Amino acid sequence: MLDQHNTSFIICSSQNIDRLVSAFRACKRTGKTLIIDVYTAWILEQMKLVTERVPNMFWDEVKVYVPNSQYQVIKENPDYFGDFRRAIFNPDNRIEVQQIESSPADFLQVIRLPGVNAVERYISDEPINIIYSQWLGYMERGDEGRYGAKELSWLREGPRVNFVYAHTSGHAALEDLKRYAEAVNPKMLVPIHTECRNEFRNHFDNVLVLEDEQELVL
Repeated sequence: MLDQHNTSFIICSSQNIDRLVSAFRACKRTGKTLIIDVYTAWILEQMKLVTERVPNMFWDEVKVYVPNSQYQVIKENPDYFGDFRRAIFNPDNRIEVQQIESSPADFLQVIRLPGVNAVERYISDEPINIIYSQWLGYMERGDEGRYGAKELSWLREGPRVNFVYAHTSGHAALEDLKRYAEAVNPKMLVPIHTECRNEFRNHFDNVLVLEDEQELVL
């Protein structure tokens, strides 16, 4: 059982909109403020083009924390980010790390896997809540340096950590993809979001592999 008065984190993908909405609703119930980073704020701003019902940085219960690495990206691309750049630096929408650390239990922080090391600074005599909503394999795979998996494994077993795994869909297994392709029987199958795109021809028919930024006319 999670104690709502503990410092809390949810480790999830910024593109898992359902999970972010659930996190926001949990904040409403417990009186916490949802902390997101710049990338998550950008994703939610794009969602505003579709619906106003998804939380975003202009809502009172949501604040944006701007890590140094993301600050540089924003600073170096002012024309691309436009009004978004000004919005995330607005004091009404932004929160500083000093504010978080002064009262960490008041917040639910959204942590993406590349930044999971940030959780360690909050380890103290008081237990913390970690809600993990990613593929469990990130904790178990051999290349533990990737995505902070080594740190995740330690946090999962820590005596001062209340660890909860919140199921997420994750990536489809090869056999599932093959069954899906067989059922759909597509005239053309284009691999996307994969590190093994050239392997598709070994398992599927009618595969077209595109290069990054290559245009496909349908």
